[in-house]
Amino acid sequence: MSIGATFVAVHVGSGMHSRTNEKVYLEALASACQAASSASNCMTGVSQAIKALEEAEVTNAGLGSNLTLDGSVEADASIMLGDKTFAAVGAAPGLGSAIEAASLLARESQQPLPLGRVRPIFLAGQQAWVWAKTRGLTTASSLDDLNQWHVSGRAQKQWKKYKHMIDQDAERQTHHQQRLGATKATASQLASSHAAHTAQLTALGGQTYASHEANANSEAVPCMHGSKRSAATSGSDSGSADGSHRAKQQRREEGRSSQHAMPGLQHRPSQEGMSLATLQQESDLDDSCLNDTVGAVFIDPAGRVGAGVSSGGIAMKTPGRVGEAAMYACGCWAVDADPPLDRSHLLFAVQGLHWCHPKYLFST
Repeated sequence: MSIGATFVAVHVGSGMHSRTNEKVYLEALASACQAASSASNCMTGVSQAIKALEEAEVTNAGLGSNLTLDGSVEADASIMLGDKTFAAVGAAPGLGSAIEAASLLARESQQPLPLGRVRPIFLAGQQAWVWAKTRGLTTASSLDDLNQWHVSGRAQKQWKKYKHMIDQDAERQTHHQQRLGATKATASQLASSHAAHTAQLTALGGQTYASHEANANSEAVPCMHGSKRSAATSGSDSGSADGSHRAKQQRREEGRSSQHAMPGLQHRPSQEGMSLATLQQESDLDDSCLNDTVGAVFIDPAGRVGAGVSSGGIAMKTPGRVGEAAMYACGCWAVDADPPLDRSHLLFAVQGLHWCHPKYLFST
């Protein structure tokens, strides 16, 4: 179904964008649309639009991307055409343009290999860089350059602040566990001391009872002796009660001393599971430091459609993590119209954490 004109739409994600940078974002979006406007097909249009956004340092794609926990850039990108052609790169370091690499993968996937071999449509990690380098794409020149490739000053400043907060949190957790261990040890000592006191009191009570029995058997029945016996028994019981009172008092004092040694521990909240979002609230980071996935959709004059996304991933991600931007039917989706089936065009490029599955979202 021909539309007789080219259509392109782009986005720079829904992350945290400062209003002071609004002009810069709008310029990046305009540049992306301009780059795609002269494209003759969907793959080229999507690739050129997103590549322009990757070159803008204010986006979380290409230059200026969020950094991994070890301080490097690892890119995710995917592209899909309306005929179901798809390709992606994930957690890929050292690429000049992640979407350009994904697009070349998609083109090559349409060309059969001899002897029945199957071409890849997804490359991840360092091997994506090796493959792109052999294809003549712009890449980091050597392994030594990978860690600093596309690392901007802004991203590095953000990384240092987050790394400091993460290290502080880890230190708090360590101290908390150490103090908790000391408290448990003190409680164990108190329990042992209590058991020892109980055993002593039990033994003392048994000895007193045996003494009473011996006196009862050896003494005569006169009233005077009975009075003496009662007095002796009363004295022993009094000694037992005094011992029990002293033991309880000692335990209370030991408990108070342990609380003074580690003040506030009983009321300290656990630091386990503290999220990066919580850490961010404790920081003085400005509101433009966290950006999101960029994307583009394209319809050529013949009505064919394409979509793509590119991302540096979440800030401080574990090295090697492949995000949704590189996963099939998660970051983008494209289906050409099919009039006999009464099916219209369907294409989109999404962004954000915890993406729902767009293919099934739109089918419900």
